[in-house]
Amino acid sequence: MRLPLMFLTVLAPVGVFAQSGCLRPETSSPQLRAETSRTEATSPVKIRIGELSLTGQTGFTPVEQEAIVASVKDKAGDDAPKWLQEFEGRIQDAWQQRGYLKAEIKAQTHLISETPSEKTFDVTAHVESGRLYRLGDISFVGGTQFAPEQLLPLFLIHSGEIFNTHQISEGIDALRKAYGARGFIDFIPVPTVSYDEQHGLVFLAVEMEEGRQFRISQTYVFGLDAASAKALLVNSGLEPGDVADPEMADRFEKQHPSEIERFIDSAKGTVCIQIKFGDS
Repeated sequence: MRLPLMFLTVLAPVGVFAQSGCLRPETSSPQLRAETSRTEATSPVKIRIGELSLTGQTGFTPVEQEAIVASVKDKAGDDAPKWLQEFEGRIQDAWQQRGYLKAEIKAQTHLISETPSEKTFDVTAHVESGRLYRLGDISFVGGTQFAPEQLLPLFLIHSGEIFNTHQISEGIDALRKAYGARGFIDFIPVPTVSYDEQHGLVFLAVEMEEGRQFRISQTYVFGLDAASAKALLVNSGLEPGDVADPEMADRFEKQHPSEIERFIDSAKGTVCIQIKFGDS
């Protein structure tokens, strides 16, 4: 069984490198300016929740329910055809974060007030929490770069603890970053779960589609003299031959007032980088 929808948001490749090709310094091309027509944008109508009431088998004490209400009440978003369905999903997420993976939420609304910019509803959410689940164990399938004992510490949850979907998501994100640090910018972790209903356990298996390792082929620096550029790149992780770690490029941009463009050559497994200082 696939994990809940929230997990799918972390299944994108690690890399922020997203284009192909690389302009060389000696290549000149005319500047292009996109002409776009301006249209008056209309502000969306906001949804505000006046009172959120919980009914049914919630599995929580009144104090715990109040904490959940406070955490989701201001997340109704904008008026759209599926806003209530999405709001139910946010409430469900609060239960899944606390181990109730099969919680079912059905909400009803009552319109309290309406203005051109805002609608206010009272919401009653009926909850069927189902049973509480704990983590059985975490396993990794198909990986070659790390031993399981190196990957398990990336997940801040241990066997026997209440299954926390947010901790699992954070662990998968840490897994993506670990592979990204080794240049596997197309790495995709695919989590699946199986249930032991008798003991209330969830077993997580992460299939790892590693892809190939990418390295930096060329690095071009604009706006600095050659000596300054060379000195700046030392130990930056952005020199030709370095593995293409997206974190290194992000770190460089934070440390230096520059703009970095990254270009992928998937066939060769390389990334070309252009660093621009000032108005170069």
